[in-house]
Amino acid sequence: MTMFSSPSPWSTYGTRVIAPYCPSKLYMSDSPVINSLSQEETKTGSLPPGALRLKVRQHVNPLSSTYQKPLELSSTWLKDAYPDPKLPLVLDIGCAKGSWVLDMAAQHSHMNFLGLEIRRPVVELCMRRKQHRKIANAHFLPSNANVDLETLLQSLHSQHVDIQCVTIQFPDPHFKLKHRKRRVVNEQLVNLLAKKLVPGCKVFFQTDIEELAYDMWGHFAQLPQ
Repeated sequence: MTMFSSPSPWSTYGTRVIAPYCPSKLYMSDSPVINSLSQEETKTGSLPPGALRLKVRQHVNPLSSTYQKPLELSSTWLKDAYPDPKLPLVLDIGCAKGSWVLDMAAQHSHMNFLGLEIRRPVVELCMRRKQHRKIANAHFLPSNANVDLETLLQSLHSQHVDIQCVTIQFPDPHFKLKHRKRRVVNEQLVNLLAKKLVPGCKVFFQTDIEELAYDMWGHFAQLPQ
């Protein structure tokens, strides 16, 4: 996708898949590694206060009751989030510390970027980084995508937001067989994307774990042609 192409210090490895949720359109290529620091913070050494003191669990169980409470969106949340809420939007599911969202938003001011992250303290860090860098077209929400995505997509559609791309980057692999039901890309999520995204909207996902790449790919491949 050309809108995401830019010079990058990232090394390349892993698996990348881009799909307009049509299995026949899937293909694989090299992918960039997402750093915990954004390109700007790496270059300048600038960090928001408290950024390095954040201590949270790297992996959480999205099926636990802690993360089952639905996200509540006010009627004005989109206007509160962006100066121009009518701009085309890229939705990043599982944005972690927000580096990719912040860098892309800084490079593409004609678009809005929305990051979803299940760990609330990490979302608070994302918002501090956004404010520190004064990036107005990026926003972050504390959200379990497998609980909140349908409500969020309905809200965006009701406000006539043009969702141009949904990204899922380096999701938690949940290696143990008994934990694979925790993976964010599952039949329910893929069917929801196929149902709610308009034709032409792209789904971009990448991982550096081959088994997980084929597992995600398999869910999309099961969609009707």
